[in-house]
Amino acid sequence: LGFSSRSPYLGELIKRNFPWKIEDIPVVLAAKTPPYAWTVSTKSGWKSWDDFRKAKRRIRLGVASQLSSELVIIKDLIDHGREVTTASMKTTELITSTIAGDLDIWNVVTSKTFQDPYNAGDITPLVFLSDKRDPRFPKIPTHSELGMPKHWVNFQAIRMWYAPIGTPKNITQSIERRITKLLDDPGIKDWAEKSGFVKGLMSGEAAKAAQIGAVKIIKDNWDLYKKYGG
Repeated sequence: LGFSSRSPYLGELIKRNFPWKIEDIPVVLAAKTPPYAWTVSTKSGWKSWDDFRKAKRRIRLGVASQLSSELVIIKDLIDHGREVTTASMKTTELITSTIAGDLDIWNVVTSKTFQDPYNAGDITPLVFLSDKRDPRFPKIPTHSELGMPKHWVNFQAIRMWYAPIGTPKNITQSIERRITKLLDDPGIKDWAEKSGFVKGLMSGEAAKAAQIGAVKIIKDNWDLYKKYGG
């Protein structure tokens, strides 16, 4: 049984590097995590996404390794006539650079990586890449509320369990039931939700469909993807 974030699966859909067809790998189950937040330093002066759309200078966007969900930030800013530059950094560098003001915007899942600097008062979200508002931040709008395409939510943050190619369906279904039961255990569920590890579950097929939808967005904006760090 394999386990990873969506990134390796999405990466192989975009650039096939190994000798198997990624669509043939059974995705047993996926754990939805809290949504991506377009995050700024609390000292930055950025108060809303409209501030970014009207910015008079180039926007500095932090990226964790390879560009993916950040593409929709770039797309929106470019569509509003803004200039963008990207910097690829490790997670700890993204946090410190955002807080210090060396980066203007950082796209991060609102799990523990986000929670610690947020609770310290160092960062704050401006927009959620989500189909509905986060109850923890009821005043923060979603991307679609700001007029962006709803299907951009295909860049949702999920973690996926895989099985070997050719695994019988009765086996994958049994594993799915066991993982679901495990994550519903009170000793695990509370930690998983508070840490942002699990916000809910989705089927393997739904997880695959979301990745295919994300690839379409990338292919439709291939020039931007390559230019800014794909």
